[in-house]
Amino acid sequence: MSDVRSLALALVLENEGGHKPAGDPNDPGGDTWFGITRRTYPTLPWPPDIAEDQMLEQAKQIYALGSPSMWSVLRCEELPPRVAIVYLDMAVNHGGVNADFTVHGGTEEVPAAPRMLQRAIRRFDKNVVEDGFVGSATLRAANKIESKRLLRELCEVRLERYTEILTFKNYRHTWLTRALFCQQVGLLMAMPDV
Repeated sequence: MSDVRSLALALVLENEGGHKPAGDPNDPGGDTWFGITRRTYPTLPWPPDIAEDQMLEQAKQIYALGSPSMWSVLRCEELPPRVAIVYLDMAVNHGGVNADFTVHGGTEEVPAAPRMLQRAIRRFDKNVVEDGFVGSATLRAANKIESKRLLRELCEVRLERYTEILTFKNYRHTWLTRALFCQQVGLLMAMPDV
């Protein structure tokens, strides 16, 4: 596994933590383990049927290690590394792929993270279409933008998205802290800018 993918996975798991039980009326996610919601993945085995460390391994497979994984379906490996780590975290937090690892699927809504990435890229390149499908045109445009500038814009789009969510006032501190932490990790990565 690449160092970038490892860092992205560690960042997501740090941000998501362990078990968040259902019961918060302001949180539509419901019962969650390491960011995996029972509503999205109802067929997975869940604690107490499996141990917490097994649930952690399931989360790692879904996010970055499995085939397919969110990392591969979202084409994170083809993005500038500092953008890719934040993009994966956004996909987990805002929705990145459907439970069957598709970005577009039947009647399901197009997940938010791909559209957010395209919205950030469009601030530099108006030719990119905000359709939620990260294809070759989106990737080409992303890789032409200086990575720190794109990362900052992506985080700005993320902050804007948070403020559009009805429960923002309930989670403002947690969400803003998460977004700014991810941005700092990306900015501090020791790598040349693209």
